[in-house]
Amino acid sequence: MIFRPLNLMLAFLLELFLLAVFFYWGLTLNVEILFKIIAAVLAPAAAAFLWGRYAAPRSPRRLRGYHLILFKTSLFLLAACVLYFKAGETAAAAFMVIFAVNTMILAKAEKGGA
Repeated sequence: MIFRPLNLMLAFLLELFLLAVFFYWGLTLNVEILFKIIAAVLAPAAAAFLWGRYAAPRSPRRLRGYHLILFKTSLFLLAACVLYFKAGETAAAAFMVIFAVNTMILAKAEKGGA
């Protein structure tokens, strides 16, 4: 069915947007420019490292089931908090709603329900 590839693509785009949010957060800190650049590089790098270690499909340490959903939700909630303070509640809410719906559809598809 065409919905699974589209939802996987949407999940990937959400993950890229998550990294972009952390990058934006680093650039908008009220500190010296050098520290902004360091934060803008390290924040998404840390998120990408954690994602690659615990959520990537081919990772040997990939979390399973509810642990994986909890891990992903925690990272996305952190990004939504950044969006809330930097871009407003509408952006944060839309981000989390899209993530939640996408995650539910993919979880249901993995269990064979769709």
